[in-house]
Amino acid sequence: MESRVANPIGAETGDLVNIHLTSANLLTGAAILYLLPILGLLIGAFTGVWASTAYGLAEIYGSIGGAIAGLVVGYAAVIALDRSPSIRRRIMPTITDIVTPNNGTPDVKKVSCCG
Repeated sequence: MESRVANPIGAETGDLVNIHLTSANLLTGAAILYLLPILGLLIGAFTGVWASTAYGLAEIYGSIGGAIAGLVVGYAAVIALDRSPSIRRRIMPTITDIVTPNNGTPDVKKVSCCG
């Protein structure tokens, strides 16, 4: 598995390493990824109902349009937060230890679930 991680100990490509990610950082990342779009969808749907009622339109069209707009805004917020260096540093895993250094020839057996 490959992932972007902070490398304060100078591990090199091919090294087998341990990484650390606190529960708070994991939950923060999950909240950003999953809750922001859902909140955008709900807020957009309720705002769409309110706006359609204020302009004399059918509530269902306002609700659908507002939900779509809110979902788009929620995903845009996720993308913006993902590209933010300060947020990225807060939720990025960190390499804590080199388990097996890479000696040039990989001697790692790939394990399969099916034999």
